[in-house]
Amino acid sequence: MTSPRPAAPSPLVRFPSFTDLGDLNSLSIVIQDLSIIYDVTAVAVLPGYGRVRMPSTRLGPRRWSPLRAEDRLKVKRVSLASPLEIVFFLAGLSTAVGSGAIAGSRVLRAVKAWVDVLAAGVDLDQREQALEENRALAPERLREAQLSNALREQQLRRVTAEADIIERARNEILGLHGDSEYESASSRGVGVHRDAGSLTSIDFAELLDEPMQRLLGYGGGELEVVGDEYDEPEPS
Repeated sequence: MTSPRPAAPSPLVRFPSFTDLGDLNSLSIVIQDLSIIYDVTAVAVLPGYGRVRMPSTRLGPRRWSPLRAEDRLKVKRVSLASPLEIVFFLAGLSTAVGSGAIAGSRVLRAVKAWVDVLAAGVDLDQREQALEENRALAPERLREAQLSNALREQQLRRVTAEADIIERARNEILGLHGDSEYESASSRGVGVHRDAGSLTSIDFAELLDEPMQRLLGYGGGELEVVGDEYDEPEPS
C-alpha cells in the first residue's frame, strides 16, 4: 500500500556541485540568496506590495523580509549530505479554508513564480518571461488546486552557469556587507529607491540577476529545482 501524497507541494532545490558542506557561513549565503530571490519574486507577482521600496539597480543582503507572514516560504528540511538539498514547506495549505484558502493560493502563486525564476537561471530573457507570465495570472487561475497541480508538474530542471559567472559571483561574495538591509542604491552612487508597483518585469528580472549569479556561483555553478520533492523523476 502506497503512502498518501502530501496535500501541498514541497519545492526542492539541490546543489550537486556544492563543495562547502558543513560550513555554516556557506550554507547561510545560499539560503540568504534563495530567500532574497523568493521575496523579490513574491513582491513582483503578488498584489498588495506595490508600495514596497526597491533599489533601482542592485539587491544586497538583508535581515528582514518585506512579505507578510502568510506569504513567506518556510524551510522544511536541509540535507548537508552530498549533494546539498533544501526542501521548502508551503505552510497551512492542506487545511486552508475561507480567507486561509486565499492566502494559500497567494503562496502557491509566489512559489510557482519563484520556481520558474530559479529554472531560468542566469538567462535574463527567460527570467523576464517567467515574471511576466506569473504577474499576468488571471484571478480565476489563482485557485489552489490549479497552481498546486502546476507546481507538481514541474519536473527536474537543471541550471548551470559558465565559469566566468561563477568567478564573478564568488568575488561578489567576498565584498558583501553582512549588516546591510536591502541596500540603498543611492548609497552606492547608482540610483534611488522606487516603489515596487512602478517596476516592470524586466526591472525585476535585472534586480534578480546579481543574487541569481551569486547563488549559482557559490553553489558550484549548478542547481536543480523541482516543484515538488515527491515528483522527482526516477534515476535512469
